[in-house]
Amino acid sequence: MLKDIAEKTFQIMPVTQDEADVAQAFYQYLLNPTPVDDEDGCIAGVIIIHDAIVILDEDYEENILRLAGVVEVDLSDTVLQTTWQCVPWLAVNLVAAILRSLANKAGMQILTVAARPLASKELTGSNVRRVPRLEVFVGLINGTLFVVLMGVAGVI
Repeated sequence: MLKDIAEKTFQIMPVTQDEADVAQAFYQYLLNPTPVDDEDGCIAGVIIIHDAIVILDEDYEENILRLAGVVEVDLSDTVLQTTWQCVPWLAVNLVAAILRSLANKAGMQILTVAARPLASKELTGSNVRRVPRLEVFVGLINGTLFVVLMGVAGVI
């Protein structure tokens, strides 16, 4: 009888429901205290908003740390285990930083090289195709050179 009353008043959550999904339902639908039933259909407990907030807080913290590449360090882990947990994030950040710096420098150089002929009126109809082609080849050669240099520096 208590279960029938609860079903009419509350949303009943199964005990097997993932806690993050339950917490998200509390957040999304502003649920009141919600009964939890077990596999036999008996009420096993009640979830209150405080429970949902604690779960959401832990879930958000974990997601933010994961996005930042911060791993939870277990004090029993060795130095090598902890290091290997950080390597993927550090590698991604290194590649992103290199690409960003190369793009910034290359963009600035292209703008400067393109603006100089425009300002000095050296850019004419006859050489308008030569300037972009020149810059593409110069960029490819410089890019290759610096990739090799970064590779050597990385090996060293």
